[in-house]
Amino acid sequence: MDTTSIPYKQALLMKRMAWRNMQPRTLNEFEAQYTYIAINMLACVACIDYFLIYLSDDLEDAGLLRHNIKRIMRRAQDLAAYANGEAYRVLSQIEHRAGRQYIGVFDYCAAKINKAVLLKEGIERDYNIIMALVRLLKEYNKQLGDQYYYAPAQPLYKIPDMLASLGIHDYNIDVIIRPCIECRE
Repeated sequence: MDTTSIPYKQALLMKRMAWRNMQPRTLNEFEAQYTYIAINMLACVACIDYFLIYLSDDLEDAGLLRHNIKRIMRRAQDLAAYANGEAYRVLSQIEHRAGRQYIGVFDYCAAKINKAVLLKEGIERDYNIIMALVRLLKEYNKQLGDQYYYAPAQPLYKIPDMLASLGIHDYNIDVIIRPCIECRE
């Protein structure tokens, strides 16, 4: 673009906008609260995807991944992978570092969950983690309200009904999972 043909006021405005864009942005209290809730919600999305893979592997190792269950697991994994992929894509488009930070938050939360949940059996453990994560996801997404609601996560709300055919007892370990999602150093 030839800057000599730009009127002085327009060039001055462009200079001020460029300067403003380079300044660190501070969030007000309202934005900070919603950002914290959104990070928790997105951590749930990523962890659901992660633990569905573990559940599928554990079902296969136990020889329980039969035709119907395999179809259900594949559908649940597709839903989770889509929501997780959309979150990563959107964050990466906003800022290239945001995608890497999303992966870092997920890694941190998944490690905390693995340490916190003491159920021994793999299938029962993974199932209960997923159920708790879906309930927390619903809660966080509801707290975000209509303006910040993350629509790609809504299909994940079907996962508990989809996995009910496994016949695994749900211990409602939400109180164990919540601090792992919300507490970051």
